[in-house]
Amino acid sequence: MGKIHFVDQTIRDGQQSLWGYMMRTDMIVPIAHIMDQVGYDAVATVGSQGFVVEVRNLNEDPWERIRLLSQLMPKTPIRGSYQIGSLASFDLSGEWFYPDLSG
Repeated sequence: MGKIHFVDQTIRDGQQSLWGYMMRTDMIVPIAHIMDQVGYDAVATVGSQGFVVEVRNLNEDPWERIRLLSQLMPKTPIRGSYQIGSLASFDLSGEWFYPDLSG
């Protein structure tokens, strides 16, 4: 049987849920070190609307959030998925695709 990969979507999808749509970085920081210990293959941090929410509504720098989470989760790759002009990303190598933002 093949290996199962776990990518946590809590931070990414929290921005899209009714309760978490305005999730500030300071709300994520306290749990980041625990998420790093879980053993996820990656933690997804932002989706296509995440940047809009962070800039317009939270007055935060989305790149700074990614840099901070990368420092707080050194064992776990920080990833994001983006959609530009209704065209979803795809991977020509045949593997699942999330850009590596860990830096």
